[in-house]
Amino acid sequence: GGSKCSSLPGGANNCCASQIKIHHNVACANSEPPCVMKKGGGSIGGNVAGSNCQNGIRHSDGKVCCPKSCGECGGYGCGNRPGGADKCCSSHVKQMYNRSCSSNEAPCVMK
Repeated sequence: GGSKCSSLPGGANNCCASQIKIHHNVACANSEPPCVMKKGGGSIGGNVAGSNCQNGIRHSDGKVCCPKSCGECGGYGCGNRPGGADKCCSSHVKQMYNRSCSSNEAPCVMK
């Protein structure tokens, strides 16, 4: 954070609070920094893995679970994240991984 956060070695996406909330919408209780703190250790916007999305990040629609390495499940630029479109874009996960999150790790589909 701070007025010169964008000039730090990690850049704005990893050092400025406003950008971390956009690009790393993962609760710190479930991830290494950069992450978002929330009272009670929950997620911001409900995107962090729930009981049926272990070791993953739930898409905002609640139907898909992406690996934590994606940083976010779906959304703008999902194909450019670690894991690529097949693991980080919700539409691709729905098409390629027709397996239930209740018995599989991410990427998976909430059923």
